[in-house]
Amino acid sequence: MPAYLPDNEWTRDDLAAFQGSIRVADEAVGRILASLERHGLAEDTWFIFTTDHRPGFPGAKSSLFDPGLQVALIQRYPRAWDVAPGAEERLFSHVDLVPTVLERLGLPVPANVEGVSQASAITDRSVAAARTALFAEKTFHNHYDPMRCVRTATHKLIVSWEERPWIMLPQTSRAPPPAGGTATTGGGTARRWSCTTSPPTRSSATTWLTTRPTPSSVPACTPS
Repeated sequence: MPAYLPDNEWTRDDLAAFQGSIRVADEAVGRILASLERHGLAEDTWFIFTTDHRPGFPGAKSSLFDPGLQVALIQRYPRAWDVAPGAEERLFSHVDLVPTVLERLGLPVPANVEGVSQASAITDRSVAAARTALFAEKTFHNHYDPMRCVRTATHKLIVSWEERPWIMLPQTSRAPPPAGGTATTGGGTARRWSCTTSPPTRSSATTWLTTRPTPSSVPACTPS
């Protein structure tokens, strides 16, 4: 049971159904991979499995906490590349996938494609990390809720402006802390800070990541 979810029968029923969906997806992927083998295509096929969002639980989908940002990305490279299987710990954003695929296949990356190619790390995991931070944003989902975040390998900054503005500076934010308090996560402490600034207008909220803040624009905040 994830620590950020209440442990009760309703949550357990939801998680059981979710695990059932994962099993169905796993079986479908198995059929695709078996078909590649059967038709002799596994040697030169790059198989990529990914998703567009995290599970629809509180603190996950539609949030900027890690349970809302960490989507599945499973790849099986062509055998001819001789890439050893294993988990990758370096920071990788979804927008990095297209430039990575294009560069690895020797195709030009259009100038308007966002993201950073990490193609060199496919066959050499000792190369320097292509990025040191991830950026994410949320303005709307089913309601107006402007948030922005920056995530490094060890820390995360989340800024929210709607209703009561707040800033959260957790160390290795693996999950949202309990509402109205602090939580120790990954060896660090996540704290919520109340800010004296007013929420931005809907038009100005979307420019937060592209506008360099000035000292006067930094909100005055105090621990909640």
